[in-house]
Amino acid sequence: MTIHKSKGLEFPAVFVMGMIEGVMPNKQGEIEEERRIAFVAMSRAMKMLYLTYPQNYMGRSIKKSRFIDETIER
Repeated sequence: MTIHKSKGLEFPAVFVMGMIEGVMPNKQGEIEEERRIAFVAMSRAMKMLYLTYPQNYMGRSIKKSRFIDETIER
């Protein structure tokens, strides 16, 4: 299910995959809009929220999404 289709719904567990810079947030997206989309995805979880990211993407080392650290700090 896409993040947009999940709006207004809740689930016992939510997996948000691919939380890397350039994907979430998207390179071309406005950062505040990307942050809002990430919040929608995360707020769908009733009990468990899993945020995942790979160590390598398309053969290159990558950075995890800044949204992961922002979420943990709160």
